[in-house]
Amino acid sequence: MDNLELPRIHIVPKTGEEAFHSRKQPLEPQLKLSDFWRWAFSDLVDNMFRGRLAEFYVASALGRLGCLHNSTGCHDVTYNGITIQVKSSAYLQSWFQKTYSEIRFDIEPKLAFNPDTNAFEGVAGRHSTLYVFCLLETMDKGSLDPMDLSQWMFYVLRADKLPNTNSIGLNALRALKPAEARYHTLKKTIEECGMA
Repeated sequence: MDNLELPRIHIVPKTGEEAFHSRKQPLEPQLKLSDFWRWAFSDLVDNMFRGRLAEFYVASALGRLGCLHNSTGCHDVTYNGITIQVKSSAYLQSWFQKTYSEIRFDIEPKLAFNPDTNAFEGVAGRHSTLYVFCLLETMDKGSLDPMDLSQWMFYVLRADKLPNTNSIGLNALRALKPAEARYHTLKKTIEECGMA
């Protein structure tokens, strides 16, 4: 067992129609993968899932949905040689609030994890070319809809322009003059910033 090597699992896209089973026998009542997705991931305002949704929006704007999400990689999205780190924030949360959430984005330099070797490599840093900061900017819970792309603002900034801090607030980010984009202009904005 000491010399056991278990290679990385390569994930293939699921359709949602895959059935849960026991020893290849279908369950009664039948459960599909889409049932699990509905049960687990319907709260798109939740901090963790909103972050994944933001990554999905960036990948979809760039036509990169064929490359599945990789939670262990150094980059959230790659596009034409441009590596991208995606961060999200929102004023509103699913839970009861007495005030709006402060808009802050995590920009802490991190060690690079190699999923093929199960090891952290190198020194802590920002390993992506660009950061895309995704703000769900709606401030009214009655009209909040994370699936409405008009409620999102995207700020694109080269990683080498970020300050040496672990997080950044919205005003400090705007002071760095990031390129601003809506979903329909995000691809062009990323291309322009990535080539600068």
